[in-house]
Amino acid sequence: SEDHRTVVIVNANVEGRMYEGMGALSAGASSRLLIDYPEPTRSQILDYLFKPKFGASLNHFKVEIGGDVNSTCGTEPSHQHTRNDLNFDRGYEFWLMKEAKKRNERIVLDALPWGAPAWIGDGNLYSQDMADYVAGFVMGAEKHHGLDVDYVGIWNECPYDVEYIKLLRRTLDGLNLKTKIAAADEVRSYQIVKDMLRDPELYAAVDVVGTHYPLGQGEDLYNGKSVFDKYGKDYKIVWKEALDCGKPIWSLEDGPWKGDWSGAKGIAKILIRNYIEAKMVKTITWSLISSYHGNITAMNQSGLMLANTPWSGHYELQPALWAMAHVTQFAEPGWKYIEAGANGYLSQGGSYTSIMSPDQKDLSIIVETVDAKEGETLELNLIGGFSEKKFTVWRTDEVNHFVKLPLEIEPRNGKLSIHLDKGAIYSITTTTGQRKGDASLIIPEKKNFPLPYADDFESYEPDKLPRYTSDIAGCFEVAHQNGNKVLRQVSPSKGIEWLGSLNAEPFTIIGDMAMSDYSVAFDVKLASEKESASVMGRIPNIKQNQVIEPSGYVLKVGGDGKFRLLMTLPEIKNGKSEFRKTWAESNRFFTNHTKNSKIFTYDEIKNWPDERLDLFEGARKLFTEDEEKEDLLLILFSAGVYQIYKQKSLASGEVDFDLTNWNRLELSFSGETITGYVNGKKSCQVTDSTYKTGLAGIGAGWHTAIFDNLSIK
Repeated sequence: SEDHRTVVIVNANVEGRMYEGMGALSAGASSRLLIDYPEPTRSQILDYLFKPKFGASLNHFKVEIGGDVNSTCGTEPSHQHTRNDLNFDRGYEFWLMKEAKKRNERIVLDALPWGAPAWIGDGNLYSQDMADYVAGFVMGAEKHHGLDVDYVGIWNECPYDVEYIKLLRRTLDGLNLKTKIAAADEVRSYQIVKDMLRDPELYAAVDVVGTHYPLGQGEDLYNGKSVFDKYGKDYKIVWKEALDCGKPIWSLEDGPWKGDWSGAKGIAKILIRNYIEAKMVKTITWSLISSYHGNITAMNQSGLMLANTPWSGHYELQPALWAMAHVTQFAEPGWKYIEAGANGYLSQGGSYTSIMSPDQKDLSIIVETVDAKEGETLELNLIGGFSEKKFTVWRTDEVNHFVKLPLEIEPRNGKLSIHLDKGAIYSITTTTGQRKGDASLIIPEKKNFPLPYADDFESYEPDKLPRYTSDIAGCFEVAHQNGNKVLRQVSPSKGIEWLGSLNAEPFTIIGDMAMSDYSVAFDVKLASEKESASVMGRIPNIKQNQVIEPSGYVLKVGGDGKFRLLMTLPEIKNGKSEFRKTWAESNRFFTNHTKNSKIFTYDEIKNWPDERLDLFEGARKLFTEDEEKEDLLLILFSAGVYQIYKQKSLASGEVDFDLTNWNRLELSFSGETITGYVNGKKSCQVTDSTYKTGLAGIGAGWHTAIFDNLSIK
């Protein structure tokens, strides 16, 4: 309605903070499947992410420093599995950084650990080992890939350590590395500033103050309230110290974790309101791209675009991509925000921000009305070199994305009016050269995983990840073995975990959710009776923080010939508990950063006193009255959380297993019939209808296991 009007004064003489660009984050194995895309499709996708004035046009690219531990959607491989190992060609993050730099030589590169191998600091992350590990990653990027890593962080969403930050700075300096430090990657916390202000060495060590999700997540983003209303007076006091501390303030991780229109709405709000509310001059969203299997339930589709079926070449340009473009294609790092009302809120519920070029001749005003009650007129009073220039308008709504409107607006006496519809994102600009990608590109159709499928691993270089596999725990890499190439699980023990995503025993998945009646088989070699290998199938989903075998069916065979056919049911219960305070003895289960979970079976629990079971709400009833209580597992976590699962043993027994030779494991599904084979002999056959479709998998214990000749048919 024309009755609704917001009048905004945009005065070039009232400069705000320097705009430092917008970025995205490849971490948590969220980009795993992208490298497996065929050309030219893969290059098209990369253009949409990194090429200036083409798609997302990112100014900043942050990656995970792989640590051989699950970090959300899977495991990213380490450049140093053991103390005596070093390889900077593993994984895909160095490759991705090179591809980003190839498209935009000015892009800022950034790296952060989520976890680390167990040898670091004997299981304690904050150590000289870790400072050397991070510095090693930076040096490897430079010497092996010609990449300058501009920033490194501390430890994702974990409490920081002041002495470690100073140690990291000294370590980088000792190697003549100019890489800066962004700290501290906590969630909605500026506590690092308090420590910086009372410690000159720490203040000098930290170049950028950053936090995660400064405006909250989910509904917090959408309710139109100030972040300070939500988090209170103390939060505002510490934030004010951050604002005045003399360092840039970034949102080091952010996003609604969606690529669809609801995600685009969230990103539009974040990119604008992070400056209005918290003076964030850079925002980095997770994730760069949804290139992980769709049944990984951590966030499902968290990226700016979707590309998770490399066998088909299909990808989707999602609305979130264009929400990002509404800022990145209209302003450059080094421009300035304008203050005094040039960023704020509209009368009907939207928000806006104004960014101008250093010479004050160009201006872009980014506006969102995504949850506005009604449309309205935005009236701009322009003061500065841009006040007589022509403006164009680009618009995105739920149906039409990144459209240049067929109008050119010329201010009259420095005034300009534009009607804003509700439910849209706008860029009002004097700049030119924007593009909505390449309309002539033909995106291949989506297809199911190709069956039959086979891989003998001979086509890869050593230390590479095989096509289409996604490591969920541990690390499965190609290796030389007696003249041929094999797949090897290389993590010798569980590493230093990120508390947001703990690890089961090592396994990797392959396939898609359309697979129903199939058999999966491979050859395996184990070194001792204590080791084991698993063949998995009909895995319906991968749940974050599940430290036991995934849902689906798992045939687990030991080097001693003993086997079990397991089925894990969905989680029955979880909750918080005071067990670490009340049951003091439980603290011995959690002695360092590699020991964050403890699994108890029914046999271990059945003689517990009632008062201990009552520390876990609902546990006593389940463990005494459930008809299948023998199948229950209670899992305790160092963070004071517990889970209860039911895991059924559908079959068990002994088979002939040759420790001196290869053994073939196979799991076959036909309707409700599930059959296991070891070395061609039927080991078990059961009837079960719990899981009807799902991915295949390969598993092992925390030891070196060797696999070959994978077959799915």
